[in-house]
Amino acid sequence: MIRTVAVDPKTKKALHVEEQWDESHAVTGEEAIPVWMGTGFAHGTFTAAQASGTGTTIVVAPKDEGSLILTDIFLSSNKVNNAVITLQFTDGTTAIPIVAPTITDSPVNLATSLSGRWQGWKDARVELVIAGGTGHNVTASVGYVKMPTGLPYDEWDNLR
Repeated sequence: MIRTVAVDPKTKKALHVEEQWDESHAVTGEEAIPVWMGTGFAHGTFTAAQASGTGTTIVVAPKDEGSLILTDIFLSSNKVNNAVITLQFTDGTTAIPIVAPTITDSPVNLATSLSGRWQGWKDARVELVIAGGTGHNVTASVGYVKMPTGLPYDEWDNLR
């Protein structure tokens, strides 16, 4: 457990105490987040997945009925003729691409910190999909926060 305390410099009184934990990075809805600290900073973690052939790899999935907020994306690959890699949100029925570079002409080296609320819908996981070519070497790392709830796809789609 890591304790962070925001202190008023004049009164020396604690304004807020934040307990950080290491056993789970899921938000339960019981936490208080100071206005100067975003959800990703307070509760974010990351995972990575590697793939060396065509197919689909689940990078991260929410808890049942939950959703994911993405905070960061790192994507790297070698150059492979006639190949496309896709990082996508999907619930198994609907898939929405997050990024889909073609790696025919050059390798991909992407690193971005997301601003705004890159949140998927209820039960939407993040997948790495590799199509075409042979000899792939792809790594996807994703920073995320697991939220306890999420909107159904239709409601989520109407908000974007």
